[in-house]
Amino acid sequence: MELLGFTKLSKKSISKELEEYVKGIKEETGRIAYIKNLQSLGQLGQAAGFIFNNSLQISVEIVEDNFLDSKGELCKEEIECMIAHEVTHGLLAYKKNYCQHNLILDDSELGGKSADMLFTMIEDIVVNKMIDENNLFQSLIKSYIDTVMEREVKLLRREEDCYKIGKHSPIFRDRFMVWRYIQAWGFLKYFDFDNESKKVINEYLELFQKRYPQQYEKAIKTKEIIFENDIFKAEGFRNAIKKCSNLSFWSIPNIEIITTSQALQLLPQAE
Repeated sequence: MELLGFTKLSKKSISKELEEYVKGIKEETGRIAYIKNLQSLGQLGQAAGFIFNNSLQISVEIVEDNFLDSKGELCKEEIECMIAHEVTHGLLAYKKNYCQHNLILDDSELGGKSADMLFTMIEDIVVNKMIDENNLFQSLIKSYIDTVMEREVKLLRREEDCYKIGKHSPIFRDRFMVWRYIQAWGFLKYFDFDNESKKVINEYLELFQKRYPQQYEKAIKTKEIIFENDIFKAEGFRNAIKKCSNLSFWSIPNIEIITTSQALQLLPQAE
């Protein structure tokens, strides 16, 4: 695993557990994990991302500053869990034959960004389950509960809007809200964790249903498709993506579901 641009995280400080996990993915994919620290990934709140590209690496970008505590110290377990998460996306793409889409060069909200959201929404469940099975997931769920989920629950209790539109279109906002609901539902459905965490997520789901009934109905239709297909296998994942993309609110112009090999052919050759 190669690290570039980090100030707090170093090769020597990486845990044995993460090193072994990433090593195993390298053996399966034939690609070394290349982790690059950036100041920003261009989207508000995004702390890390897997970059699908034509290199011979599993490329991950991460914002180290997002994993510093109030004293400026690195929350090592959380950043390691995020690295494991993003590298696992590479495993699904390059080894497990999980499908891609042909809008990877389209940066519009209703095109490529929405397609990325749809794929990530479902694939994240698979990724997190794989990490959980390797005992690398605990800190990620704790961070999720302690920050994003509790923040949204507090706003919903006060009947305030969790998801202000800002510069985003209403359609993109609806899709993002469905993603947030599916993420919370997926944690309850596919993972075991403490009663306090379950209580927080259950409250979020109940408040979401009450506060956003239209988006809730869209989320339920999406959830049913995910539940009815075995997304932990490449074919089930593909079927879930196809069925979701046929729903009117997930309708993305010109989307074509393709293989990793086909997607790589659409990309420029890495230097």
